Amino acid sequence: MDYKRVLRLHYVNGYSSRTIGKQTYDGKSTVAEFLKRFEECKELSWPLSEEVTNEYIENLLCFVNRFSAKSEKLFPVFGSGIPFFRIGAWKALVIT
Repeated sequence: MDYKRVLRLHYVNGYSSRTIGKQTYDGKSTVAEFLKRFEECKELSWPLSEEVTNEYIENLLCFVNRFSAKSEKLFPVFGSGIPFFRIGAWKALVIT
């Protein structure tokens, strides 16, 4: 997500979360959650200073992909007598 663009569309143009989501190809819930976190953040305010980057905003608001951890599944791997688990290793399921 281009956080600075979202903020510009919201504060300068007065667009709603739905309209911003359509323009940036992000979900309206994602945009609304970001704007809520931005408004609650004491370190950031509109207008942004020139030094503020998208990466800084992302790190400050802890706005990371929530679904990456859920998509990784643990699969058992046998072979050495001691079972262990590998992330995303569904093809590596070997029973000896």
